[in-house]
Amino acid sequence: MTNLLFDYDGTIHDSLHIYVPAVQSAYDRLASLGYAAPRRWTGPQLQRWIGYPPLEMWNQFQPRLPENEKQFSAEFVGEEMYRLIENGQARLYPHITQVLETLHRKGYRLLLLSTCPRRYLDTHVEHFGLH
Repeated sequence: MTNLLFDYDGTIHDSLHIYVPAVQSAYDRLASLGYAAPRRWTGPQLQRWIGYPPLEMWNQFQPRLPENEKQFSAEFVGEEMYRLIENGQARLYPHITQVLETLHRKGYRLLLLSTCPRRYLDTHVEHFGLH
């Protein structure tokens, strides 16, 4: 049996669909506390940080934040992404389910490989039935 490895975020899962609103929510919180000027972020502006370890993302995205706010914001984004998944707002790329089903029927063993937290990947596997 041949194994096929797939990266998850950005390959199977359209991660920007939940990442952008999660980061925006965290940023809005920071703005309400006076740590940042109010503004709206777009997918292309935030896309560069997908795949970064959360704390490293905040170190680059908002380097002047106090360390405790960077840590809180990193955790906030993660929890917000889980909430969006559970509320049905996450999405796979179009037709990916059919592609995976076809490969599986042809006898390939499909594996997900990602640097994301295990809970994140498990939540998606369960939500989308990717077993």
